[in-house]
Amino acid sequence: MKITHLVKEFKRAIIKEMDFSNEASHIERFSKDFAQEKNMYIPRVYRMLTTRRVLTIEFVNGIKISMIDNIKRAGLDPHKIAVQFSRLLLTQLFDNGFFHADPHPGNLLVRADGSICFLDFGAVGIIPPTLRYHMGIILYGLVKKDTQKIVRTLSQLTYSRITNIEQLEYDVTEFVEEYSITILKHVKIGVVLSQLAAIIIEHNIKIVPGFYLLLKTLIALDGVVLKLDPDFCVTEYLEPYVVKLIKNDPRIKHLKDDLFFALMDITSLIKDFPFELKDALRIVKTGDLRIQFEHHGLEPMINSHDQLVNRLVFSIVLAALIIGSSIVIHSGIPPIIFGLPLIGIVGFVLAAIIGFGMLFSIIHRRKF
Repeated sequence: MKITHLVKEFKRAIIKEMDFSNEASHIERFSKDFAQEKNMYIPRVYRMLTTRRVLTIEFVNGIKISMIDNIKRAGLDPHKIAVQFSRLLLTQLFDNGFFHADPHPGNLLVRADGSICFLDFGAVGIIPPTLRYHMGIILYGLVKKDTQKIVRTLSQLTYSRITNIEQLEYDVTEFVEEYSITILKHVKIGVVLSQLAAIIIEHNIKIVPGFYLLLKTLIALDGVVLKLDPDFCVTEYLEPYVVKLIKNDPRIKHLKDDLFFALMDITSLIKDFPFELKDALRIVKTGDLRIQFEHHGLEPMINSHDQLVNRLVFSIVLAALIIGSSIVIHSGIPPIIFGLPLIGIVGFVLAAIIGFGMLFSIIHRRKF
């Protein structure tokens, strides 16, 4: 993927974040999604006092999630906070498909009861079921050290052809092997995903929109929980979500409906075939059949042919001028200047101009 595509993706997110009416809608959506969740707190929005330029929400007391000492003094366990935060964000990503896309410590408060309050809902991400499934396959491939799954899934996610699939497979294999001897709890998912993103960018793979925002959020998740607990392993909590995603493959989920509509299309095709065939035979019989040919790639040959013909014509004209001027000079036809016929001199001058023009065109490979 080109860096320009990555910048455009974040540009769209920033523009949406500047509209506070959108942010108010996002907050209400999260309140609905987590209405029964006691460990997540969503501030109340005051719609009557909210516009596109002004957002009015409830004031929430809490401790910034990165202030570990304050969390401990409040009688709360940072490890449990890390577990709760991981579960809440992974649920947003892989169950709901609607997630907080900027979960840095400044947007996260820990309340007195241990619940986590998310702030600043301007940047959110939406993950369609198919993208969630493919992301699950990539994460499964990372956890299980399955290079083939990662490369195959990346080729399915890109909307352009991967030019050097062998080099990509080698780079991904080398990347995965670096972690094959590492104990699972020591694997930092943020570092792993950052390196995977670097490989994708290096190979200029154009990934569908939303993929990088998802990676960014997972990297932020890893950074937050490691502050709470340096020994915390996101991978352990990530695996159940990945397995669930793979089992709930959207292609299998909708297979019955897809087969039904495919059968309807085939039935319609069989039903209409006799009429289409009869209409085609009528066109042939009445002589109205027209066959149109369209050529591709012949333009260079046609241009070369035109250039050759032009040079041949000018060569004939040049030869005729030289021969005609020579005859005029030998015949001594007036008017005479400097002892030579003027018409003959003019003919030789024109021949010289044409000759040098053709020579200049050939040297510089210009059309003539």
